[in-house]
Amino acid sequence: MYSIPITFKNLTEVSLYDAYGQVGVYVLWHGRSQIKPLRIGQGQILHRFASHVRNKAYYWPIYGVVGLLGDETAKNMIDAKVIESALLHVSREINRFPTDNSNLGEVNSIRYLLNRYNNLLKVHVKGRDPFLRMSDLSNKPLYNTKTIEINMDELDDLFFIHQWHAR
Repeated sequence: MYSIPITFKNLTEVSLYDAYGQVGVYVLWHGRSQIKPLRIGQGQILHRFASHVRNKAYYWPIYGVVGLLGDETAKNMIDAKVIESALLHVSREINRFPTDNSNLGEVNSIRYLLNRYNNLLKVHVKGRDPFLRMSDLSNKPLYNTKTIEINMDELDDLFFIHQWHAR
């Protein structure tokens, strides 16, 4: 089994100093998004945010959460891709698939880790709920860690077991 912990913080709780050189995962909502987020993404956080700021389709203000994994290492990049893809799969199941994402992320990273760690992978989500708009006062930190368990069957189909419900 392979476990990946991530703690999501409100964008206003993370400074440029904190994010400098860091790889992570983020969920963005813009001023017009109500039910579904705008984008779920991953990568070198400041680089990714800079590319989104230039996108004229992103209406101000921008809200969201970010989870930092650490320096730009191969392990952190793979973990970020796995978390992004897991969140995208869950978002599709709970009717929160982002309006600006077009696919379910890089599932090859998930398959790579599943093959390496006996077909069991867990993402442990702490902090803010990535599927609640951060402008909502109701998005307090999660009371308990939520887990996304990922399995693969003999046909290489992926299964996501999670603790979120359709909204």
